[in-house]
Amino acid sequence: MIKWRALLRYFYKIVGHPTQTAPILCGLSIIFLAHSVVAEQQSTGLILQNEEYEVWAAVVEQVHLPKVPRWFMVCDRTVTFECSSAKSTGFEIAGCSGMRTINETEDDRLRWVKSKIPEITDDVVLDLQKKSRSIAKITKTLPLAVKQVLWGPSSNIQFPKDSGNPDFAAYPSRVGFDKGQTHALVYMGVASWLDVNRSFGEYLYLSRENNRWLVKNRARVWSMGAEE
Repeated sequence: MIKWRALLRYFYKIVGHPTQTAPILCGLSIIFLAHSVVAEQQSTGLILQNEEYEVWAAVVEQVHLPKVPRWFMVCDRTVTFECSSAKSTGFEIAGCSGMRTINETEDDRLRWVKSKIPEITDDVVLDLQKKSRSIAKITKTLPLAVKQVLWGPSSNIQFPKDSGNPDFAAYPSRVGFDKGQTHALVYMGVASWLDVNRSFGEYLYLSRENNRWLVKNRARVWSMGAEE
């Protein structure tokens, strides 16, 4: 278990002293503020599909990578609709994991997503909903030619000391697919070390075209900075 003071010491180490990076700290500290104790949650033991890693990679590449990327962090557990999953990932927004607020049900949130992205079919939404009730362990980096580190509150993995702070940390959900795996829906929360305005959580709808996943529509759930 990691006490919140130890977590903040770690946070200062990778982000910098708060007097030097105050704007970023004010935004990113929201993630950790409510954690007096970060406890390990048991993962489901489910094996993630390769296609899920491909969808996450498409989202990171098309939405989050800066023009000259250095490296980024990927949480080693998926976020879920269960607010308690925030303890496993160390990431909390509005009293929950980012996929919904503590005052919403998962059905409330998914109805909102469908209102924002009307082209999503019910089978894709239901697949995401079913998968996103349990944590899955992320065991490998994303298929991108960019340096990455898998990390979570219980991880013993050290951050690269020669690369500076990461560009961002990504907190993905499981991926919902249609039967033919040609359309996908995923949630991804991102905390940026470069720009607080790049710290936000979204549901993203993707289509597979010419063997490549493409982001077609996005519905933003929360943002730490100004809207785009």
